[in-house]
Amino acid sequence: MSNDSLLGRAVRLIPLSVEHAEALFPSASDPEVWRWMPRPRPGSLEEMQAMISQMLTDRARRCFAVQRLTDEAVIGSTSLYELDLAEGRAEIGATWFDRSCWGGPYNAESNSGTPSMTWALPASPCVPTTSTCGPSRP
Repeated sequence: MSNDSLLGRAVRLIPLSVEHAEALFPSASDPEVWRWMPRPRPGSLEEMQAMISQMLTDRARRCFAVQRLTDEAVIGSTSLYELDLAEGRAEIGATWFDRSCWGGPYNAESNSGTPSMTWALPASPCVPTTSTCGPSRP
């Protein structure tokens, strides 16, 4: 486990890397999963890798793969934006999960900063203050 991981009761957020593309692509291929995302749905593994590479170039954003603790499967992705290390704040957004995980504890835990999640960024505790989201899903 990376020192940059964020651990909760149901999920671990691990720094996103291009290596996660293969695990994430099947879920990202589902048009319903991608319905509310602000960027085009990746149509191939290569497009998924390119999208992740582009996301990782944004220095004002921290991107995470969401790993389910029960089986260590990578089930989605989320990001911290508008990082203010001096104030210890960030916005949460661009979150999506495999459809099989909708309605479970994963979204709430990875986006809420609940006490079960150990939120931290280098040299500064961070409290997520805002969730950026689209319309509700079933």
